[in-house]
Amino acid sequence: MSGHTQSPAVLAATHRLGAHVQAMRKRQRLTQEQLAGRAGVGRTTLHKLEAGHPGVAIASVLEVLQVLDPEMVERILEVIDTDRLGRALERRRLPQRVARDDDF
Repeated sequence: MSGHTQSPAVLAATHRLGAHVQAMRKRQRLTQEQLAGRAGVGRTTLHKLEAGHPGVAIASVLEVLQVLDPEMVERILEVIDTDRLGRALERRRLPQRVARDDDF
């Protein structure tokens, strides 16, 4: 990662995500080898993901999530598609219509 350090919030999120992935895998009684094989990623990659390593490729994360819960990737994309903050900022930037004064 060419010397870039992640923010504390991102590091916390990767650790939290990794813990959830590990818990989901264990609830489904899958070994790391089984989950990695089904997701098409290496066991080392899965281990790094579960450990909260921030350098795991997003495609690998999505593949693992897809195996653990086939609807999860779609739900994540739905959240991203809503883009509440971006849409709120966009609405604030839209020009306000001036009320028409027909008294002229």
